Parts: sequence; C-alpha cells; structure tokens
Amino acid sequence: MTIAQDGILWPLRFAATSYVLRVTANAVTEDLTFPSTGSLTTTRNHYMSGDNQADASTDGGQGDLFVMLENTLNSHSQTVGFIIADTTGDGSNQVKITCDVDFTILWTHANTTLDAVGAYWGFDVTGDDASTAQAFTVTNQTQGIWFPNQTRSEDSRDRQPYVGATARSISGLQRTSRLATPKKEREISYRLLDKGKALEEYEAATEPTGSFEKAWVDALSLGRRFRFYEDMTSRSASSYSVYRSRSMADPLDRDELGRRVRWRLDLEMVRADD
Repeated sequence: MTIAQDGILWPLRFAATSYVLRVTANAVTEDLTFPSTGSLTTTRNHYMSGDNQADASTDGGQGDLFVMLENTLNSHSQTVGFIIADTTGDGSNQVKITCDVDFTILWTHANTTLDAVGAYWGFDVTGDDASTAQAFTVTNQTQGIWFPNQTRSEDSRDRQPYVGATARSISGLQRTSRLATPKKEREISYRLLDKGKALEEYEAATEPTGSFEKAWVDALSLGRRFRFYEDMTSRSASSYSVYRSRSMADPLDRDELGRRVRWRLDLEMVRADD
C-alpha cells in the first residue's frame, strides 16, 4: 500500500501585470503574452498546483500557474498542442512540456521578459530550451512548493478555539460567556527532517527553493495564505485546506531524536479561507 505524502504549496506573486515570452514552434517565431488573457494582479497569490483553477481573488488568489503558462504557449499560431504537467509520480513538482510540433523557448532573446520569473516553473533561463522529440523536461523543481518527502509525525487536526470568559461570584455561582468562535486552528509536526528540506543552505541543486526556510521567508512569515495538501499527488480545487501561520516564532529547530543532524518542524496554523 502506498502511503500518501503531504506538503505545502506557498504562493507566488508577480511584480508586473504582464510579460512577454518569445517562442519558436514549427519553425515560426512569435512573441506571446503571459497571461494570454487578462492581466496579472500584483498583490494576488498564484500556485504551482496543476488543478486548472482560474486566476481569481478567492482566498487571496488561486490561479494555477501550470495552466496559465500552458495557455500562453497555446496562443502560438502554429500549435494548440502544448501540455504542461508535473512529471513526478509523487507530486514533488517537476515540469514537463509536450507539444505536437518541435518548439524552442527563447529565454535569452531581448523580447522575452518572462525570464524574470521563469525560475517559478524551474527553468534555468540562462539559455534557450529546445524540445527533443517534441518534449522538454525542466531540470529544477518548481518554486512555491515544500515537499518534505515524508509523512506528518503529529497532527492536531482542525480544532475550534473559543473567545470568552468564565467567572464565579462571591455567592459561588458560575457564569460562562462565549463571545466568538474564530477560525479553526491546527498544529502539525515533522520529525527527523533532512537538512535539505529544512534550511536554504543545504538545498539540493535541483530543488533550489525546496527548503521550508525558503517558504517561511518568502511567504508564511509575511502572513500570506498557503495550501496544505494531505496527498500531494491528488490536486483539485477541493483537495487542500487554506491556512496562515499563527505564530512568528521560528518553527524549525534541531531534532533531539536525530543526533543533532536532523531537523524538526512544528507549524502552528489557522484557517484562512475567505
């Protein structure tokens, strides 16, 4: 029996409302606009999810960056056959692009401005990417994902906190007043984490943003929403829960069980659905 592995998708944002990507397909070169329809909202969250959700303000943003890039590539006049997917079997996010014709993504061309964020999808962008047998597999893991490659050690599940007070009078009568029921809270822990999944300085070459420290610095500690998946291989519009961190304390520490070479993550979360 395969054990489902969980993980986090943390949000990516853009500094511009649109970008240009120069692409050659079937020997025809064109400048394509990203996104292919509409424009980006610079304060909105986007995710490397592959769940086909459209860009919208729900939960602070929910646009699927796989399909947004796919739609841009398919706006080329010579083809409508581009498909972008996670080529891993475990949901750890490595992009593969296939097409019904040969293609080249011209990252180094002066007209291309999407190179500023090309690393979001794992592209190197220091050189052009040409298909082999009408396919190209990106070398690096996408940004915006923390994939611990192990299951949770502890999980409180969503629990309901209460705002209120209790008091007892001099006569001995007890009174309780419940004033509010805030968003539900949850605590999860991972024990014996590999150092590359914990700190930026130990990240693997093909996972250049794969540490929890990167997710913490770039998103979670800024108060941004993130998605928690209990099974990273099953991603749909309803297969995750949206949270924020509810503590500014560093959630990473050395794990005493790992003889000081492994790490422990204790993440305190609160539901952040709209």
